[in-house]
Amino acid sequence: MRDLQTGFSYRSSWTGYAKGRGLDIVDAPILHSARIDANQNYYDPFKGPRNGFSQKYKQFVNAIKSSSYAIVRQGGKDEKQALFGTGKLIAVYEITSYNIDETGGVNIQLGKRLAI
Repeated sequence: MRDLQTGFSYRSSWTGYAKGRGLDIVDAPILHSARIDANQNYYDPFKGPRNGFSQKYKQFVNAIKSSSYAIVRQGGKDEKQALFGTGKLIAVYEITSYNIDETGGVNIQLGKRLAI
């Protein structure tokens, strides 16, 4: 994504933007790469509000519902399966479908990669 202008909508947000190469994406959800499986399915169980993040979660869900795209940030899992990451935005994908379950868990099926 070297020739794209990308970033977060605001400091520590879960939504972001990507502009350039014909893309003009705003308020897209930002997904952690470690939660994407080999079938391009993203899953985050969101086990209820924690540490006052409910406002960010609402913005994230609204972005999923309103955007056709998702931005992926770099990350991984350590030996205890805890997530870590650099925060570097590494790809843009189309969202082909999504489901938000009754407990707040999010499942997103990603489609075509638009930018690396």
